[in-house]
Amino acid sequence: MKRIWTSITSAVVLVAMVAVIAVTPVNFVVWSPGPTAAFLGGAGATDWLRIADEPSASPSGHILATTMQQTSQSSTVTLGTVLIDYILSNHDVLPRDAVYSPGQTVAEAIDAHRQDVQLSRDQAMAAGVRQAGIEVIERPAITAVRQNGPAYTLLLPGDFIIAIDDTLMSTANDVRQYIRNKQVGDQVVVTVLRGQQQLKITIPKLAGSSTDGTIPTLGITGGTGYSYAVDLSFGMDVDAGDVSQGLPLALATYYLLTADSDIDGLRIAAAGAVSASGDVTSVPGINEHARSAWNAHADIFIIAKDNCPDISDRYAGMAVMPVSSLLDAVTALSDHSSTGAPLPAC
Repeated sequence: MKRIWTSITSAVVLVAMVAVIAVTPVNFVVWSPGPTAAFLGGAGATDWLRIADEPSASPSGHILATTMQQTSQSSTVTLGTVLIDYILSNHDVLPRDAVYSPGQTVAEAIDAHRQDVQLSRDQAMAAGVRQAGIEVIERPAITAVRQNGPAYTLLLPGDFIIAIDDTLMSTANDVRQYIRNKQVGDQVVVTVLRGQQQLKITIPKLAGSSTDGTIPTLGITGGTGYSYAVDLSFGMDVDAGDVSQGLPLALATYYLLTADSDIDGLRIAAAGAVSASGDVTSVPGINEHARSAWNAHADIFIIAKDNCPDISDRYAGMAVMPVSSLLDAVTALSDHSSTGAPLPAC
């Protein structure tokens, strides 16, 4: 009888321990493969990327953006979930501090993510336009406007700054230096390009910086913007985006503008960051992105060459193609299509 009671007690303790493990929150973040989004050639793709007011002669192939799902900053994971994900292929478990900046609020993280994604998109589309042989002009641009700042509701994110007080501005640094040389309370007239319209907008009074009230500011965040003759639009919500979508967006832009047949009949997925000049750099979670591509039945998965050592699995029926630039990708696909040349491989 004593042995039976001891066995029952042990079983109860074990069940209790398993239950505790299953629900105990831990300070980790889980990465896992996500779905793909068709930037070119798929159902709804023309709603994401299109040439405004023009029918698009797209190739018959598909350009897919892979995704990686990540535990949000406001969510927690349990010890049980972490243990399961740790042993699963194409799932990664990381310390939370390695993913999210300690002390950063959820609102700050969301704002930073949105700015990173928008910058990535601007650069990717500029790279695709350049690769298609269309001139791209770099201009100082507004990426964010501080609420209740001097320019709030007057200047808008996406505005290109052409001049201030009729002094031409060539770079974001030109804008900073010009405003720094003014006085708090001064009025300035900012000439902006908004869409296809050039506007002169009066900012009645420059405010003092939040860190030093004697330093004048417009209350904007500036950066480099890109303008070109073709009117492209990308409709995906910025909150649904990621910097890894730069490479597929650049590819989709190029093939949309050229209607090149090199990708006809192919399902091409990609993950990588792209500069405005077309350089391709690595992104985190490449194994999760690879699984996302494979789950979508991609024929080719294009990645940054620097990500090659991070690919831990092989995927039957899917070629993994590393590139250092958008030009590398376009050239390799063209050679493969026209002469049957083998694709680069890790």
